[in-house]
Amino acid sequence: MKKIFLIVACFGLMKMQAQNAQVSIQDKEFTESALRANMMKVKFSELAVNKAFSPAVKELAQNMLNDHKKADDLLRQLAESKAITMPTQLDEDDEKEFKKLSDKEGEDFDKFYTDHTASEQNKIINLYEKQTKKGENTELRAFATNTLPSINHHKNITDQTCKKLKKKG
Repeated sequence: MKKIFLIVACFGLMKMQAQNAQVSIQDKEFTESALRANMMKVKFSELAVNKAFSPAVKELAQNMLNDHKKADDLLRQLAESKAITMPTQLDEDDEKEFKKLSDKEGEDFDKFYTDHTASEQNKIINLYEKQTKKGENTELRAFATNTLPSINHHKNITDQTCKKLKKKG
C-alpha cells in the first residue's frame, strides 16, 4: 500500500512539474505580478470604499474592488492550473504604501488614494500590454488581452476622478 501511495505521489509531483515547465518565465512573472497587483488593488480599494471622503472616490474604489476581485479569481484559477506559485500577502513596498494610506483622512486620503491608483494603473497597463505581446501561454495571453480594456477603463476613470478632486481643491 505504501508503494502505491508513493507512486501516486511521485506521479502527481511529476505532473505538477511538467505543467510548470510548460509555462515560460514571461508567463510566470506576469501571473505573479498581476496577482500581487490585484491583491494590492483589492486591499487599497476596500479601505477606500469605507474611508474615502468624496463620493466620486468611493465610487472609483468600488469599481476597482469589483473588477479586481473578478480578475483575481480568474487569474488564480489559471495560476493553479499551471502550478504557478501565488503570492499570499502584499510585498514590503505595498505594505508601506498601505500604511501611509491608512494614516490619511478626508481629502488627504482621497488625493493619496487616487494619485497612488493612477500611478499603479500605468504600471499594470504596461504589465498587461507586455503579456499580450510576449506571453507564450495561450490562456494567460488571452486573459491579459481580455482584461486590458477594463484596466484602461480604470485608468480613465481614475484620471477623471483626479481632475474632479483638483477642481474642488
